[in-house]
Amino acid sequence: MDHFRDRKIRNCPYCRRSSCKLRYVIDGFRIVKCKTCGFVYVQNPFRADSKPQNYNTYFENADVIEERTQNMDAEQQSSWNIYHCRIGLLERIVPEGRLLEIGCGRGYFLHLAKERGYDVTGIDISSVAAEYAKRKYNIHVLTGDMERIGPLNTSFDIITLWHVLEHFNDPAAVLEKVNKLLNTDGYLILEVPNLNSLKFQLAGGKNRWAGGNHPRYHLSFFTIGTLRKMLKKSGFTGIRVIHMNYTDKQRPLLAGIKRVLDFIHVDSFLTIKAVKQKGFTV
Repeated sequence: MDHFRDRKIRNCPYCRRSSCKLRYVIDGFRIVKCKTCGFVYVQNPFRADSKPQNYNTYFENADVIEERTQNMDAEQQSSWNIYHCRIGLLERIVPEGRLLEIGCGRGYFLHLAKERGYDVTGIDISSVAAEYAKRKYNIHVLTGDMERIGPLNTSFDIITLWHVLEHFNDPAAVLEKVNKLLNTDGYLILEVPNLNSLKFQLAGGKNRWAGGNHPRYHLSFFTIGTLRKMLKKSGFTGIRVIHMNYTDKQRPLLAGIKRVLDFIHVDSFLTIKAVKQKGFTV
């Protein structure tokens, strides 16, 4: 299928202007920088109607990561370490309550949250991933694109987007929806790839796109500055950087380096906590 046939050129998802400067071309995707606000984004993404099948194909081919008490390989251990670190952060911010994960995938994070007593709900665009979460972990998961999904008729104490915001055509509009779904003083936790990461800046050519930034699926590329601006515009306050370190404890030197990179905002990921702004209206 020619995903680029009849495509529309996308304006800047932050300021909505069309004036931009080409920064990269990778596999036919044009990554541009807005001349007005400086936001970096994919100008010619996949058509919206191709997204569900793209993500179903991804999950059909991705390995299932089962948590076991023994005989886990290094990749499985690393993956579950990430989920446990995220649960630890969640418990420090909101020890209990209603939790929504947008882009929940196969439900690994929600499974751990449910075990700790949270009332959990998930949303994912992939029916393949959603069905797995329902069947394996008995989790309530809605299937659909957050940009198109209808009213949920409920509210939440905390909403998470782990490496999801960069996938949306209109991330600011999604954040506004998230704001409306949160209870008063509700929290948003999100994590995105960092365009200013040292790893991304030092890599060249296609190697630059082998890490956290993937223009095949990622439509927006955030820095700490552009992420803060978009969150404020979408009705969030109390925006705070969370210094997450997923490095294995058996590698203290690497963990120390990662802490330094994270502190100066050039690590691979940006993790943010924000609070719903009272009285915000679009």
